[in-house]
Amino acid sequence: MKTIHLQFQRSFFRHLFAAFAGISLLSTVLGGVPQTADEAVRFALEKNPEMRAARALVGEAEGRGKTTGRLENPELETELAAGQDYEGRVSIGVTQRFPLTSRLRFERQLSAIAIETAHLEIRQRERQLAAATRNAFYELAAANEAKIVAVEQSNGAEKFAKFLQKSASEGFGTALDAGQAELETDGLRVTSASLDAEEAEASAQLCTLLGIPAETRGVENLRLALPTSVPAARTAADLPDVRLAELAVESGAVGISLAKASRWDDVGVGLFVEGERFSDEPEGIEPEALVGVRVTIPFPFWQNGSGHVAEKQASAERRAAELDAIYLAARNEV
Repeated sequence: MKTIHLQFQRSFFRHLFAAFAGISLLSTVLGGVPQTADEAVRFALEKNPEMRAARALVGEAEGRGKTTGRLENPELETELAAGQDYEGRVSIGVTQRFPLTSRLRFERQLSAIAIETAHLEIRQRERQLAAATRNAFYELAAANEAKIVAVEQSNGAEKFAKFLQKSASEGFGTALDAGQAELETDGLRVTSASLDAEEAEASAQLCTLLGIPAETRGVENLRLALPTSVPAARTAADLPDVRLAELAVESGAVGISLAKASRWDDVGVGLFVEGERFSDEPEGIEPEALVGVRVTIPFPFWQNGSGHVAEKQASAERRAAELDAIYLAARNEV
């Protein structure tokens, strides 16, 4: 008996430890199912996979910024020419290209705008995700409450129908009233079943926003509760999409300046060293060394960039018109 008792204790504590380990693992993976709208918003901002992917936009913009607004790599040039009687020439040079305009400065400005735009896009997505999560939370909570009310009504109607049937059998009521009550009970059952489908749909939508599987337990137990406070007053300028539109207008203006500055290609400045052996009668083969500077200046005759400048100007006008529309919509939203 003592051996059996010890085996039972070991088995009990082993299963108890496994249960606690499973609960701990579930809490680690899911982080706990939120039970309020604010908790749901915080949970979604942390766990939503699309939100995690969107945060990589900043890293991409910063990575592009590290290679923007820099000089091009220098070019190594070599030349070897040989002739008869050991005549020939060897030349080695390095060429670096420099912009004639402020193109690099405009490129750096556009890169800085792109990084700020990436941060604002994340804020905008967070705001949209928070609003969608809060709305989905209250839809699911309302569906849960409606289902509870429907079940209570169905149970009450079923009891009332049974009472009318008993009364009709005892001669204290009519079979018509009992049949009508039974029909109303069936209608409430159908309503309850349709509310089950609405609850499942609302639960799946909320789980998608939270970044958890739809089969997660605990989501279906959310209860409806009114917000504890009203949202703080805001202005249209506080919304990220307004600032995004303003940055788009700023980017358009810088883009026009960059297009104009890019009409002239970079100037190449090179330094070269040249050694030459040539025949000079009656002296014979004479060696000679030269050091020089080479400059290349491109002329914008065929590709003058006028079409690119016109495109950027039209784009800037479009962005300015979009800013007016977005500001009006944001002011009305606030």
